[in-house]
Amino acid sequence: MSDVVQEYKFALQNFRGKRDFITSVSPQLQFWWEQARINNTFLAIEGFEAQSDLKVATNYPADIVQGYYFGRPRLTELE
Repeated sequence: MSDVVQEYKFALQNFRGKRDFITSVSPQLQFWWEQARINNTFLAIEGFEAQSDLKVATNYPADIVQGYYFGRPRLTELE
C-alpha cells in the first residue's frame, strides 16, 4: 500500500442524472476498482441512493459503501 494513498473514493453522485446511469459509470469505476486491486488500496464507493444502485456494488465490490440508501448521516454525541 502506498505511504500516502490509503483509499480511493469514487463518487457515484457525480454521474447521477445521465442516461443509463449504471452503464455510463462503468468505465471509470472499472479503472478505479482495478487501481485499488493493483495497489492493494481500499476502494470506497459513495452515493448509493436507491436499491437499483446496488448493481454497481455487484459488479465492482468495494471495501466501503456509503450513501443515503444505507442511512442518512446524523450527529453523534461526544462524551
